[in-house]
Amino acid sequence: MYFLLCDRELVKIELQGEDLYLPTAPNKLVTGIQVDSGIPLQSAAKVPIMITFNVVDRDGDRNDVKPQACIFK
Repeated sequence: MYFLLCDRELVKIELQGEDLYLPTAPNKLVTGIQVDSGIPLQSAAKVPIMITFNVVDRDGDRNDVKPQACIFK
């Protein structure tokens, strides 16, 4: 159930700007969100969620897209 709720909400997110980065990887730029990647990490009222983003190196090849996971509480 949590997986379906995560996926449904991740689809709604629109990335704005070209300088979006993850707090855990400021040298990477976010190019997209893997909308089927939302994983709740425990069963509690405030569930941490792990989301996987598509990222590129800030100073690297913009076509070299790699996955980068980040946990949000």
